[in-house]
Amino acid sequence: MRYSFSTIIFFSAFAVMIASCSMERVLRKAEVTIHSIHQVDCKGLAIIAGTAVDTVGQRIVDLEISIYDADTHIFIARTSANKNSTYELTNIPPGKYTIFAWMLGYKKAMLNNFVIQPNTVNIIDFSMTPIPVDVKEVI
Repeated sequence: MRYSFSTIIFFSAFAVMIASCSMERVLRKAEVTIHSIHQVDCKGLAIIAGTAVDTVGQRIVDLEISIYDADTHIFIARTSANKNSTYELTNIPPGKYTIFAWMLGYKKAMLNNFVIQPNTVNIIDFSMTPIPVDVKEVI
């Protein structure tokens, strides 16, 4: 996979701010890959960041990523992937969340009951499956 200079800078910024790795794991759940969770000083809050690509590795720009409280279903935060197909959600309080990624023309990705610990950077990548969009002619 080829990374652009700005993508490398994005992830290098995380490498600089990571104080120590609390746990290293790779978890693959269909279209969601959790690469690692790193311990940082975020004043008790957390960061969720990652990339958005399709199943063949092509970048997806403007993919919407939303998080909701897993128990109450209350909306917490939303962002979208930038022109480099990276995204970042900051100042996320500790808790258990449902994370959605969606965009027209792709199957919705969902990660249920994801636990966010305080002072962590959570790297979550989305590999989205294309679906046909039925567009009818308007007369």
